[in-house]
Amino acid sequence: MKRKVDLILGDRQFSFVTDEPDEKVEKILSYVREEYAKYTLLEEKLGFEKIIVLILLNSLSKYMDVEEELGELRQKYDKLLGEINRGISGGAQIG
Repeated sequence: MKRKVDLILGDRQFSFVTDEPDEKVEKILSYVREEYAKYTLLEEKLGFEKIIVLILLNSLSKYMDVEEELGELRQKYDKLLGEINRGISGGAQIG
């Protein structure tokens, strides 16, 4: 069921509508709040919009690192699975 969610960053409030589970929404909002808190001292100098862009860029950088790591793990998994399958096929000779 869709519901309204509010996010407060500094003196600004944002409202969203979502049907994601509460736990996931709260985890995401907590992450955004924590990232925003890292830059609050710079807000007067940089401005709110630049801080939001920094949060976005840093988050995407982390996401891309995770995607790359996941791809490497998938390759290792596929290679290992192939080796196991070859070992089972080659070792199953009845003679």
